Amino acid sequence: VGGHGSLVLYLKNLERYVSCSAFAPMTNPLNSKWGQKAFTNFFGDDQEEWKKWDACELAAGLKGTSVELLVDQGDKDCFYP
Repeated sequence: VGGHGSLVLYLKNLERYVSCSAFAPMTNPLNSKWGQKAFTNFFGDDQEEWKKWDACELAAGLKGTSVELLVDQGDKDCFYP
C-alpha cells in the first residue's frame, strides 16, 4: 500500500488504528488527472463513489473527530502542482 492507500485505510478504519504516516502520498486524486483516470478505471464515472476513496474527502468528513496523521510531502514530486 502506498501513501494514499495508507491514509484511506486509516480514515476508513479509525477504530483499528492509533495513527497513520504517509510519505509523499497522492492525497487528492479527485483533483488530479492521474487520479481521475485511475478512479474512472476502478469505479466508473460516478464521482460520488470516488469520494469514498479520496483521502482528502474522507478527512473532510471527520469534523469533530480527533485523528493522528503525519504526512510528509516534498515539492519535487511529479504530481506536485
